[in-house]
Amino acid sequence: MHCRLVGGSSRRSPVVSNGEYTCDGCGASQFDHDGLSRHIARSTDPRCAASITHATDLARERARLRLGLQHAEHPVSGPSSSRIPAGPSPSPCLRPADEHPLPRPAFQALFEDPPNLDNDADDESDLDEHVADQGIQPVDPSDLESSSDEEDERNYDLGADPRPAPVRPESPAMQPLRPDQPLVNADDELEMDVDEDLPGLNGAEEAFLFHDPFVVPFSGQAGVPDHSPAARVEHPAPFTLYEDSLPGASDENEFAPFASSREWQIAQWAKTRGPSATALDEFLSIEGVRDDLKLTFKNTKDLNKRIDAQLPSRPPFVRHTLEVDGERYDLWLRDTMECVRALFSSPDWAADLIVAPERHYTDHSKNTRIYGDMHTGNWWWRVQHRLETLKPGATIVPLIISSDKTQLTLFRNRSCYPVYLTIGNIPKEIRRKSTRQGQLLIGYLPVTRLGHIQNDDTRRRAISNLFHACLRQALAPTCEPGRTGVAIASGNGTVYRCHPVFAAYVGDYPEIVTVAGVKSGECPAGVVDPDVLGEPVPCTPRDVNAILEALSTLQRTGNVLAHIEACKAAGIKPITEPFWEGLPFVNIYVSFPPDILHQLYQGMVKHVISWIKDAYGARVIDARFQALPPNHNLRHFSKGISHLSRVSGTEHQDICRILLGVIVDLRLPGGQNPVRVVRAVRALLVRDGGSSARRGDGPSNRRGFGGH
Repeated sequence: MHCRLVGGSSRRSPVVSNGEYTCDGCGASQFDHDGLSRHIARSTDPRCAASITHATDLARERARLRLGLQHAEHPVSGPSSSRIPAGPSPSPCLRPADEHPLPRPAFQALFEDPPNLDNDADDESDLDEHVADQGIQPVDPSDLESSSDEEDERNYDLGADPRPAPVRPESPAMQPLRPDQPLVNADDELEMDVDEDLPGLNGAEEAFLFHDPFVVPFSGQAGVPDHSPAARVEHPAPFTLYEDSLPGASDENEFAPFASSREWQIAQWAKTRGPSATALDEFLSIEGVRDDLKLTFKNTKDLNKRIDAQLPSRPPFVRHTLEVDGERYDLWLRDTMECVRALFSSPDWAADLIVAPERHYTDHSKNTRIYGDMHTGNWWWRVQHRLETLKPGATIVPLIISSDKTQLTLFRNRSCYPVYLTIGNIPKEIRRKSTRQGQLLIGYLPVTRLGHIQNDDTRRRAISNLFHACLRQALAPTCEPGRTGVAIASGNGTVYRCHPVFAAYVGDYPEIVTVAGVKSGECPAGVVDPDVLGEPVPCTPRDVNAILEALSTLQRTGNVLAHIEACKAAGIKPITEPFWEGLPFVNIYVSFPPDILHQLYQGMVKHVISWIKDAYGARVIDARFQALPPNHNLRHFSKGISHLSRVSGTEHQDICRILLGVIVDLRLPGGQNPVRVVRAVRALLVRDGGSSARRGDGPSNRRGFGGH
């Protein structure tokens, strides 16, 4: 982030008491610490975003330069040449303690007195007495300033040169243990080499983070524009139709259907950030307001009518009716192909649209893959290869479907079942933001328990068949274009031969079980004993060909019992015509991405945090979080984390960003060696969690998340 401090030295950390901040992008001033962060996040001024980009690029260049200087000053040979020896580290939390230790709050004196690590309320007074006996003054976390090289790289005045960090006294946490404390095993003490063994110091292995990857594009004509005479766009892009139909569009008025720039800005404010409709009507009814502002709409109803009639709209909803055992249910759907055209043709991300797969590596040796966006995975490459063998020049449009049954009210149990669509051609940093509107609502599934069916087995089977029938009808328009292709123009007018192919289904576990057709409690993607889920045992991928053969038994034989037995032998429930059965190039059992919220943040990370609090003590971990200096890019837990209840996925994600730095130099009670704890936490957060990197051996090394 790029900003400067008003009334203080720009060479110091911007976090100071009673300071005011100014954004270097737009010049807005008089922000407090949190106000500047909110301003940068909400600003629509491109200069603010440019200042952030400039600051990020400069920090990357300095980190890259520092990494090169470390290699030059400390040459390493032998099998451990990929590690950086003792010296300044890119991370402020992982440097040796005798270099530039972070300021330590008073609670770290506890590590010399293990009995005070209990969580009882009486120990709070013991803590205060112990701190007073040690002669340590309590430190206000807001007054702490980091002396690390990393914080110097984040100087918000980009013109200032980084100044050397002052050397502070040695931290009590890193002092030798008292003679009356338990001694650490000699072998463990040899392992506890901070520079070599603690995770995060292997700078050579993480050097790929500071330079662009080595990219191998797909060979052939994948994703090339279609200039053939047969390439004719039957359905023009929505914004093209909008531009042609505007009655007042001209070179003199680029804000049509509004009369002027002022009217456009007022309408935008009223619909995005303004007051309620009643308040806007009262404001416009004040005498002289409409005349002085020269507004052509007189109230909210008139404004809404103009927006609905003259601005580009989404495809309309159409009601369909399905009948189950004599009962009729409504299904509301949009035309899926029209939704695909609306997403692919949007000018909002025309410059960022992805049209061909790539393989990313850390360097030219191509030994280590990097997985990021969807086009860097294996699935797009495989499907592209199949299409190129049939007819070169295809552009794959990966369809990503997501759904989540939502309870609307606590009374009368009102619920809805929305289904959303996005495409993999939109970069993930765009489509994951709700404000960019990269997700499109394509339908509402019927919400029913089919209570009129008395038999439980029959009712459960009917509910599954109803779900598949609805999605089959929703995705039916994409079947033929997925095989043969259809001409679609992007937001900049370039025409491609697009093949919409179902790629992924995003949902929680009950929905994934319904999509896969397996029993609850089983793995949807593979065959493994449910009693050993989570254990290091192999999971055999499901044979989609055998499953399709079993599902066709009813159609081939007409025997219901034979159909049930065949499905049971294949390991699935006896469903009828699953929605993915007729879709081209689809293996549904490799189309389930991990559930980041429930499996990682609400699952694994929750247990890791609980384990760390048990190991070190909740009071110690809270004090450690409180002592972290505020940062515009990180969340500051001013009251610690042990008091949090019903922790959301976003809060778990914020905790994960700083958890490893909080415990990396923290001794266990009794002076026990923490190296194994730190290694385990790093392995769970970074490798198994998939949030940063995966490391293997040989050519199959992978970094990043998602081989899909």
